[in-house]
Amino acid sequence: MITALQHFISKKGKFVFVLLLLLVIVSFVLYLSQGSSVFDLMSDGGREKKEFFGYDWNNPDQRRFLNVTTRAAGALGVLISPTQQTVEKADNAYIQGLQQQIQAAFRANPEEVDQEAMQRLFQYMQAWPNFSRDFKVREIARSGAYDADFLDQSIKTRVVLSGQADAWNFLPSNINHPAINSEFIKFLTSIDPSLESEDNRSNALSMVGGRFGMTGNELESVLYTAFRNMLVDRVYTHRGFALAGEVDILSQQNAFAWDGEVAVVSADDLAELKIIWGEIKISETPKAGDQLVFSYDGRKIKFE
Repeated sequence: MITALQHFISKKGKFVFVLLLLLVIVSFVLYLSQGSSVFDLMSDGGREKKEFFGYDWNNPDQRRFLNVTTRAAGALGVLISPTQQTVEKADNAYIQGLQQQIQAAFRANPEEVDQEAMQRLFQYMQAWPNFSRDFKVREIARSGAYDADFLDQSIKTRVVLSGQADAWNFLPSNINHPAINSEFIKFLTSIDPSLESEDNRSNALSMVGGRFGMTGNELESVLYTAFRNMLVDRVYTHRGFALAGEVDILSQQNAFAWDGEVAVVSADDLAELKIIWGEIKISETPKAGDQLVFSYDGRKIKFE
């Protein structure tokens, strides 16, 4: 049997090879069409689920979604400030990038350089150190001149604040209230005054969203999430609170050997305070039907 098979292959080698190749291809396609298989159970560190505020940090689709939507919002200057160290790094890179653009412009065509525009750029760069951190983050985000670390830290900040907002059930997206809508428009207008007009807003969101494969409505939903995150961040920063992650980052930033915890003060933690405004002594035990009347500052209180 084996000898006959070998003889057949030797005579029909090319035909058999093509036939076997087609068989392998068909089998492979059928294998892929079945979806998950026993091979999916094999260990793969990249696929191991890593939960992070409702997201699987090792899921490439979820990471891609966060990446694209964060960059789309950033193109409009809507970005929650990441850690201080990350901002400082992006700050330096942003200014260096502007300096390189100026040098390149003068090297290429110095006669065609717009002197007024260059003067405004010089003034902008001189004033840059005095700008607020939020303004710097907004400008860096709009420019798109940031590295992967800046984007990754911005995504983490966004996810943490969104998780906190969800835990509070704070301004969920299914609520449609005129007052909330008005505040959301004010938020967008503070980023770009032209967004106050509904037509301008619709056109801008459609145009920017299209660059990232999103519709205008999808980008507006992302911006609403950023608006909600901003309010949550304001709750913490204006009240002197910090998220556990922020405390950990600050404690490790300079290799300090201490841990930070949020302090909770309740009434039970305070010294007992008794305010006495008067004393009444009753010489006999009250009987059924007796009344006790107090008069103070024209008011009467009756006890029976």
